[in-house]
Amino acid sequence: MFDLSRFSLSNMIECGAALRRLGRNERSMEGAAERIVRHLYDHLGGGRTGERACALVRFFKTHPYCELDPDLQRVAFEMLGRPPDAPGLKCLTLLATVGDRPEWSDREQSRGHRAIPLPSEEAILRAPMISQLIEQLGLEVGTVLQPDPDVLLDLEQRTFNVFHVPRARGSPFVPAQVEFVARHGIESVLGFGGVLPGGDLFAVILFSRVPIPRATADLFKPLALSIKLAVLPFADGPVFASAGEVHAVGDNAGGSPPNESASRVLSRTAALEQLLEVHERSVLEQAGTLEEALAESRQLLESAPDAIVITDGQGRIVRLNRRTEGAFGYTREELLGRPAELLVPNGFRPGHGAAAAVNGTRPRLEGREPDLYGRRKDGGRFPIDLTLSPLETVDAGLVIGIIRDLTERRRMQAVLIQAEKLASLGLLSAGVAHEINNPLAYVANNLAVLERDAHCLAEVLAAYDEARPVLAVSNPELADRIDRIAKAIDLPYIRAHLERMVSRTRHGVKRISDIVQNLRMFARLDQAAVDQVDLQQAIVGSLELIWGQLEKRHIVVKQQDGGLHQVVCAPAQINQVVLNLLVNAMQAIEATGRDGGQIEIGIRAQGDEVILEVADDGCGMPAEDLPRIFDPFFTTKPMGQGTGLGLAISHSIVADHGGRIEVESTPDRGSRFRIILPVGGGRQGQ
Repeated sequence: MFDLSRFSLSNMIECGAALRRLGRNERSMEGAAERIVRHLYDHLGGGRTGERACALVRFFKTHPYCELDPDLQRVAFEMLGRPPDAPGLKCLTLLATVGDRPEWSDREQSRGHRAIPLPSEEAILRAPMISQLIEQLGLEVGTVLQPDPDVLLDLEQRTFNVFHVPRARGSPFVPAQVEFVARHGIESVLGFGGVLPGGDLFAVILFSRVPIPRATADLFKPLALSIKLAVLPFADGPVFASAGEVHAVGDNAGGSPPNESASRVLSRTAALEQLLEVHERSVLEQAGTLEEALAESRQLLESAPDAIVITDGQGRIVRLNRRTEGAFGYTREELLGRPAELLVPNGFRPGHGAAAAVNGTRPRLEGREPDLYGRRKDGGRFPIDLTLSPLETVDAGLVIGIIRDLTERRRMQAVLIQAEKLASLGLLSAGVAHEINNPLAYVANNLAVLERDAHCLAEVLAAYDEARPVLAVSNPELADRIDRIAKAIDLPYIRAHLERMVSRTRHGVKRISDIVQNLRMFARLDQAAVDQVDLQQAIVGSLELIWGQLEKRHIVVKQQDGGLHQVVCAPAQINQVVLNLLVNAMQAIEATGRDGGQIEIGIRAQGDEVILEVADDGCGMPAEDLPRIFDPFFTTKPMGQGTGLGLAISHSIVADHGGRIEVESTPDRGSRFRIILPVGGGRQGQ
């Protein structure tokens, strides 16, 4: 069954071949016509349901009134209302019919269509469907009514158009809108036909429940020629099966029937030539359409922002786009014919969507595969989103994979997560400042009073020392009691260390205040706020946050005082960059396995730029790793000690400020990172 909604060039050729054979072994044109309408009714389907597309299929042919049998002459007479003016009056005769209702499959039960008289052009114009059928086929009404022999010779060389009503509902060219079109769900009407030797018009009309687009309708032009070839042996022979003497047409494939007249031979030859021309033209048109579609699909494939790979049933790459070459670092020639697993890291291959597709372990090869990684030619891996879909083609097993590089998305997600962390830290800092600074102020104020009172107490004790000899004489018991108390509390120690204890406490309070202040500066809520800042503040604030860890690891920090160097920047973001570099330096020193190390920090001006350097004497990095250290998720640290995002985020922040990061590193000798920022700021400073 042919799907009328997706009727194709191959369907046209197959259907045409079948129609041409339907006139063989028939004894009349009526018999051939019945087989033709039955074939179309049974073999034109309506999409995936497989139901018949047509509610009704009919075959019409014009016939002289005088050659009709008495019953049909009576029908034509009743419709005309009077005897015909001439015995050769043309009548549009229903030759065959088949449809959903029993009466639609019986020509005798057809009401008003068995023999329609065509007395004049005016009468035809009053029948919109008939007039449109003639006009859209490309015929003149006068030629149908009174064929001119000279015109008929020209018509033999012509290919006719089709009668096409894409929307039957509401169309003035389709009668019986309520009782037929609406009730039986008629969507489109399609008619196709031509002219037989002698000038008789023939036409097949399909009343379809499936919408028929113009492109499909045009494919029925060659089918009219195939039908003409099927009924041509009966052009000057028996038309109706009940007509007197009839003759059979043998199965004479490739040749003409033995009793065929010269006119029919010429007509058959012309029809075959037309059919060949139409087929050639259709093939060329379809080839052009296919080439355009192929060019469009190729352009879409090459312009796609994602990598696209097509594999065969064995998982070999048979097609790819330019983005695939850029994403994975291979050339097209290096990938074609290779297994798709080449693009998958070794550790991920067993559970990878591509591997599952190739090995047949996926029950349904369709959908997205998140949390996967791709493998570049240089061995580097990167996060991807993979969408797999089977291709509906004649080549079974083709799979299209759309691969989206998630590196930038993950980097942005990491930046957002880091921003959320800093925002949370800013909220925490605000709360800490509120909850700690107020009682800290009480402590600081009371400490000042305590320091003053301790000084006064020291003066009192000094005066007591001077008065003790007198007190020992005048009141020895009181003097002894004071001595016992002084001994019990170790008064000499208190007098020697009290001021020092108060001073150290005051220093501790100041330390707490500085930590809170630096924490607020590092993780302020308005992270994107731009200001003119001295880079020395970024160093001091970041060092304050990790000072305890540095002391614990016996790491010495040396700062070169380069003076005041102000730049326009987002302070919180630059603080984050400096902290990332300090933490990396500390971890690099720790990776050496030795106790202690040294970090050097320096700031200097160079033209309209300020350079901040952070150097360490840690483990260093090999030269082959340096080009990749700013790639997201790349890390040289042991598993669990790094996400591979710190330097990527730092690089992004510095780039947003219009600056750059440079690095020098030697294995076992350490690394030096150089942050170069424009004094006036970059995009962040605009």
